[in-house]
Amino acid sequence: MAANADLGAGRESFYKHEWAAALAQLSSADRESALGPDDLERLAVAAYLLGMDTDSAQARARAFHLLEDRGEAPDLATVTSRLPLKKSRASVE
Repeated sequence: MAANADLGAGRESFYKHEWAAALAQLSSADRESALGPDDLERLAVAAYLLGMDTDSAQARARAFHLLEDRGEAPDLATVTSRLPLKKSRASVE
């Protein structure tokens, strides 16, 4: 039950651009029950915007592999469009 609450709260925080809260809540939900690809992508974005590039890459890789296992892996253009762009961290805080 806690995972569902954390997952819902994490999604809401993500849509409100509350990156630290989204990261904490989605990570907590993931520890309780593995996240699906869409929520892993949300986790990856929140981590990236908080400067946690390695955590972001790991979440994205997990999402990709889940999609690949389902036969739904995105094409190369989609994957490369999600590669990190050089940015100012101050612009997202």
